[in-house]
Amino acid sequence: MITLLKSLEPDYLQGNYQVFINKLLEMKDSLPRDIFHLNLGTGQIKLAMYGPARYNLEMAKAYGLNNDILRNNLAHINEHIGQQVGGIDSGVFNQLFFFIRELSLQSILLCCLAISLVVLILFWRRLIRNFTPLMLILLCAYTPLACKWGVDSQYKLGIVLEEITLYEGPSAIFKDIGKISSGYKVLLKNTAEGWGLLVYPVYKTGWVNLRNIGIIDI
Repeated sequence: MITLLKSLEPDYLQGNYQVFINKLLEMKDSLPRDIFHLNLGTGQIKLAMYGPARYNLEMAKAYGLNNDILRNNLAHINEHIGQQVGGIDSGVFNQLFFFIRELSLQSILLCCLAISLVVLILFWRRLIRNFTPLMLILLCAYTPLACKWGVDSQYKLGIVLEEITLYEGPSAIFKDIGKISSGYKVLLKNTAEGWGLLVYPVYKTGWVNLRNIGIIDI
């Protein structure tokens, strides 16, 4: 992997970003998914392709990558397009909703199992003396997992790759009610037959064609 990435350095350092991207795409199957998406998004930023860049960086994040390069690149895109998660919709509910949606199922499950193990040890050592508090604690421990499943089963997280039009219904025959710029992070519901109901940002609710939305789904 290191050898492959090293071979891309000359083009990147010389500013041949499209060549860098083309070569990276050719070696996609030879690289870990998170590294591929990180480098592709980094190259796309240099070409001001902020929608595709954010999509690839969010995909790298979804695959578990978390480093300074990823965080700095996402911060640069957020600054450029003017959307932070929350934004105008900075209410507690929206922040919590996005927080749950972006957490990985694996991390929530590990947390639930860790809490369960601690509680069972406490029960075994008789620091918890009856079943009622034991069951209540375990129920609370697995509530985030149920919330995660509920949110993920109903909503899809996406990145606007190119500017899209909002419609009052799931077809272009309906009234045009606005636009959403490239690079925005959105939540979609009722995705079917190439259309989805955009529910976040809440100040831009409407139906959108999924053709120019990259769905974060691994």
